[in-house]
Amino acid sequence: MKFTQAVLPLLVIVTILYLMVNLLLFILFSLADVNMNLHTVLYAILPSVLYFLCVWFAIKRLRPNRREKPKQLWLFSLALVLPIALISLLVFNGVHAKFNEMDWRNNPHKRVGMIDDLLNTYDLKNRHYNEVIEKLGTPTENTYFKSDNNIVYYLGNERSIISIDSEWLIITFKENRVANYELKTD
Repeated sequence: MKFTQAVLPLLVIVTILYLMVNLLLFILFSLADVNMNLHTVLYAILPSVLYFLCVWFAIKRLRPNRREKPKQLWLFSLALVLPIALISLLVFNGVHAKFNEMDWRNNPHKRVGMIDDLLNTYDLKNRHYNEVIEKLGTPTENTYFKSDNNIVYYLGNERSIISIDSEWLIITFKENRVANYELKTD
């Protein structure tokens, strides 16, 4: 019996465990309400690292001929892990993508996940000041983007792998109508 055929059932079991760990981490991060940042990258990478360690251990311990190079096994493992990790990142990143007025008002840290949907579905241009306040609630106070003719909303940590800064929505008014809006990081 070839080494690859002997280890294949073990790889199937390890792959199932990998999927279970991935699902568990997805649930934990969803409950913790983490946006796309270093944590979510670790969420995708950590199970993959554990998976490859298990594959390495299986190859190291179960290979009868130490000179045999099981490239097919590594390619098989890589072919399984990469799509799962990428799909999980895409799914996890879209958890809070829809704009929801209640979440916008009550959970400012979720705004960064909703801002694209808000700007795509709700045209802010030429809206009256009172319409904007009615839709988005009270603006964030004490911000250094604030001026006499604008309002500012804190959106949360910036959308990047390593989120150091915060994102802000700045809405500028002219004669009580939205003249311009932009997203900025601090």
